Amino acid sequence: MFLRKQALRILPLALVLVFTSFSIQGRGTAEAANQLIECDYYSDATFTVVVGSYDHLCNGQITTWGTRTQYSRCHNEGC
Repeated sequence: MFLRKQALRILPLALVLVFTSFSIQGRGTAEAANQLIECDYYSDATFTVVVGSYDHLCNGQITTWGTRTQYSRCHNEGC
């Protein structure tokens, strides 16, 4: 019975998180379609050695190479 009460308290939060996740993903895709996005990924926080790249072009083509890391610099502009 305790577990059921706890599950009922957590359920609304879980539903909010799921719906928020879908709305963010959908918005990001629509925004990306109207923007040129260029990101370079670096090996560490000094941002000196590029180890990967991500480009989302205006025609929808996506090109990537290398490794994605947490150290990135991105540039966005409208198409």
